[in-house]
Amino acid sequence: MDTRFTISSIPFDMLHSIEEAIFNGLSSGTLLGYPILNAKVTIHRGAWSPRRSSSTVFEMMTANLMKELIQKAEPVILEPVMDIEISTPTQDLNFVMNDLISNRRGRVMEIRDEHGKFKGETRSKLYGVVPLAETIGYSTFLRSATKVKGSVNLVNFLG
Repeated sequence: MDTRFTISSIPFDMLHSIEEAIFNGLSSGTLLGYPILNAKVTIHRGAWSPRRSSSTVFEMMTANLMKELIQKAEPVILEPVMDIEISTPTQDLNFVMNDLISNRRGRVMEIRDEHGKFKGETRSKLYGVVPLAETIGYSTFLRSATKVKGSVNLVNFLG
């Protein structure tokens, strides 16, 4: 965080309280307590009164303002995602899609039929995107849930 004090009418200890509240607001954002990245806070003007102002009041006011501003900015959580390729019997395709979307926070990008590649059953190949954290143990889960030999390939890291 880049700090520049240009408001000369406010005493330094109150500016320090404002800076501390801004730093705390950015380092523990409103979404799951993760820090906010690539943010810039600029104070355009300010005033204080020797009778009614204190460092505590400035810090509390700035903390409340930071919460309001962060919510208005509509932040999003950044997390690594993977391309995923799932080969499954066509009869299990709805189950796999439902699990990927509802339970794993994934998105389906494309579905292709794999006719003629397997004897006796039709298979589908699903291409999608899923958060990296949701892929742990996913291949084992799918094999046991569909009770067949399927395959899950994590194609590449999109980050």
